[in-house]
Amino acid sequence: MIHNKFRYLLTLVALFAISTGAWADETPLVTIESKDYTSFTSGSKTFDNIATVTFGSEVSNYGDGDGWTSVFGVTLTVTPVEGITITRVKFTCAEGSAFDETAPFEAVLGEGDPWNNPYIFVNGNKCGENGVTKIEVYGYAGSPIDVFPGSSANTWTFSMPGSDVEIAPIYAPVAQWAKDGDNVLVPKNIEGIIAGEDKPIVTEGTVATTTYGEGSDAKNVAQGTVMYFATTEDISIEQALASDGWVSTVPTAKGFDDYKKIVYVYYYIKGMDTPQGETATDKNTFNDSKAVYTKVQLLNNQFNLTLSPAPVEKVSVTIDGTAATPDQEGKIEAVKMNKEVKMTAKEGYKFRKVEVKKTMKLLTLTIGDVTIYYAEGDSWANAISRDENKDSGLFIREGNRVHHSNYGQLVDSNTQPVLPDAKINANESYKFVK
Repeated sequence: MIHNKFRYLLTLVALFAISTGAWADETPLVTIESKDYTSFTSGSKTFDNIATVTFGSEVSNYGDGDGWTSVFGVTLTVTPVEGITITRVKFTCAEGSAFDETAPFEAVLGEGDPWNNPYIFVNGNKCGENGVTKIEVYGYAGSPIDVFPGSSANTWTFSMPGSDVEIAPIYAPVAQWAKDGDNVLVPKNIEGIIAGEDKPIVTEGTVATTTYGEGSDAKNVAQGTVMYFATTEDISIEQALASDGWVSTVPTAKGFDDYKKIVYVYYYIKGMDTPQGETATDKNTFNDSKAVYTKVQLLNNQFNLTLSPAPVEKVSVTIDGTAATPDQEGKIEAVKMNKEVKMTAKEGYKFRKVEVKKTMKLLTLTIGDVTIYYAEGDSWANAISRDENKDSGLFIREGNRVHHSNYGQLVDSNTQPVLPDAKINANESYKFVK
């Protein structure tokens, strides 16, 4: 089944982000400039009922371009008031700025050489020299709401608070097919497979890779797994997705051994889930791709067995234990591949030697919904006369032209009528016109 996946954001570092007010990081909730508060140099002060600024010990503020300063490594801390969630704080120094995006939101005033322009540090990074001139507080009104993942990546729950909420699911990117130049490596039909053979009927699709993690922990993996569903029923994509029988292995012709069957192969990329123990990102969590399908025409799994010469009275034949009687020409029709053929000399006769030789394997050519079986070098007339094409709808019309009973006249890529004596060219772009 195809699923949409969320990826993580907020408190759970979750794939849901929910708040009880406007979203953060657009404009600051409050901006505090040192020049406006020269008397505030120690203790704590709350601004606009949004955030409280606290100095670890006394600092200086002369209302000039240096801002709040100290040479003793004083910690400046910003905390939210009740009902406010801070997501980040921007500290502007005399010669630069820096963000702290993790609580506690702090700047350290006066680290380094205390008597020669001591540095300001924010989250371990240098903000600049001298002091802090401006504090910008980002966040939203409301406390964080815990969002809990369910048994699948698509189910998340939370307890509704006593206020309005906004829900912002962030969807994982769609898994992509790999490319070889301009060639997209999706599954493609394999021609010439006989119904019932244990051979792939489409090529294996290739999924693009992704790299997540850093350094020695970096991993390069496929963005997902190709899933396949094969059936002889012409059903909708939705019906196929709702069906059982999806597998991650390329489907084969085994099990599809009816006469002239078209097999519909549905496929999509099942996007990778977040690896266990990892936090979901757009590099390790992928959504499923769109499902599509391709039609594969299998070769006829009914072959003729001919006794040559035709000593019908001298031999008995069984096919998988069931008696089969050759006609007067020694032919037994519609024998399926891999069936056991047993020949027994009748009473009064004895085999000296039995030779079995393969006859020519037929090729296929598909034009729209029409498939014709032919041998190498066949003319259209020869191919149309073959038993395998008796239900193809192709015939020779008066006027010496190849026609189809439903689709009209057969023409080549130059729209010239195809003549019955013309050889079949597998590289020609034939089509029907009415």
